[in-house]
Amino acid sequence: MKQSHTDSFIEVMDTTLRDGEQCPGVDYSSEAKLQIAELLLTRVRVDRIEIASAGSAKREFETCTEIMRWAKKNGFNDRIEVLSRVDKKSVDWIYETGCRVMNLLAKGSERHCRRQLKMTPDNHLKEIGHIVRYAHKRGIAVNVYLEDWSRGMAQSKRYVYQMVECLTKLPVRRLMICDTVGVLDFDQTRTFVEEILLQWDRHIDFHGHNDYGFGGANTLAAVKAGVHGIHVTVNGLGERVGNASQAEVVAAIHDFSRCVTHIDELQLRAASRVVSALSGKDIAENAPVVGRDAFVNTAGIHADGNLKGGLYESSLKPERFGAKASYALGKLCGKGSIIQILRNLGFHLTRKRIMEVKAHVDKIVERGHPVTEADIPFIVREILGKQEYVKFELIDVTTQSRMGGSGHARAVIRYKGKLHTIDYSGTGGFDAFISGVREWAKGEGEKIEIPAVIDYKPVIPPGGKSDAIVVTNITWRTSKGEEFKTYGLDPDQVIAGIIAVVKAVNLTNNTL
Repeated sequence: MKQSHTDSFIEVMDTTLRDGEQCPGVDYSSEAKLQIAELLLTRVRVDRIEIASAGSAKREFETCTEIMRWAKKNGFNDRIEVLSRVDKKSVDWIYETGCRVMNLLAKGSERHCRRQLKMTPDNHLKEIGHIVRYAHKRGIAVNVYLEDWSRGMAQSKRYVYQMVECLTKLPVRRLMICDTVGVLDFDQTRTFVEEILLQWDRHIDFHGHNDYGFGGANTLAAVKAGVHGIHVTVNGLGERVGNASQAEVVAAIHDFSRCVTHIDELQLRAASRVVSALSGKDIAENAPVVGRDAFVNTAGIHADGNLKGGLYESSLKPERFGAKASYALGKLCGKGSIIQILRNLGFHLTRKRIMEVKAHVDKIVERGHPVTEADIPFIVREILGKQEYVKFELIDVTTQSRMGGSGHARAVIRYKGKLHTIDYSGTGGFDAFISGVREWAKGEGEKIEIPAVIDYKPVIPPGGKSDAIVVTNITWRTSKGEEFKTYGLDPDQVIAGIIAVVKAVNLTNNTL
């Protein structure tokens, strides 16, 4: 939370568990809903959450009841809300779960009122008044949604004003104005909000949808116009293309307005991952703040500019959200990207070694394999551990393995400046190569020792997500009983093992 003595406070209501569950294919279990509710209130520190629609199936009633038990025990009971229709059954349903805050869904456009409800505005207002007073008598605080308010302001402003005027005379805590189908732009949002603020002198929330991709921008416009609260969902989950995204909106409010929230920005990415896992909806890789690529620089010119004074940085610094900047390694990367990654990892290499690392990365990328930051320590190890004196050199190799059958290896090696061909079969590609090397060694005039394999262990970079490289570590034993290790580095596990064989032959037979 950013704050100064001149800041205004914006209340954040998260509706991931109600509107977010209207996202196609999302159906939270009771335990999942409780997990998300706890996360949002205790860690992310949203001000309120909306958890369900009243009158839903029995399982939803039981879930709401369970969440309310937890909320009362932990002091959050007045921060849990449930959507209600304009009927007594909804009020009773909410009351019986233990919830004491109701979000009444009223029509914010005359078109919705007349066509969907088949009511006159007067009759709709009469019913709203009746239900609000009924809920109030039962000890339930009432907020009112004006559904389709955005088109109401554009097409039936007199109706909206009539609705607001009547609501001012009722015990309504908050007015919640909705761009239900996401049709507003930034300017319209600001204008319409300013107009409605002249009619309502109590708390106003803005609820925006993202059909044109304007959900976050319109929410910011509403904040700039003077609303007191905003509605969001984690990862922008919601009906159709979804709602204003929690992380995007919070960051924008903090950076582009003089307003503050209670939100802990360090928890936004964690919340995103949890909701993604429990909802089954992937996070877009390029999603602002929470996406996998949010803080990844690809172009070498960007890395170079950041080295020279943070020229490509913005207020969205990764550390602010508990992340760190990284640099993608591909055909667009340059020396600057390599230097940034090496610094992040704690390596301090000479210019020559840096260029060797880059050349190694380029070689892997040209073979069609992506390289990540996790691969770099292995590449550095390869560069720094490179043998200075080599008798036995691998020029080319092809291996073949077959399920239930034998393997084969065909290789070209250079030994003491002369080329030799190894063509051999074995139980697999690796076995065929090393067996072929042993057979070749027998035919040489001088004694060439091929050590025995004691252990063979392939390793991939931490996290198991990279298909760029495999490091194959092999433990060997010489004829004198001495043990040592070599490793090979390659995108192919078998080739990595073969590279380790070549190193072992050199170490065993060379005097370095």
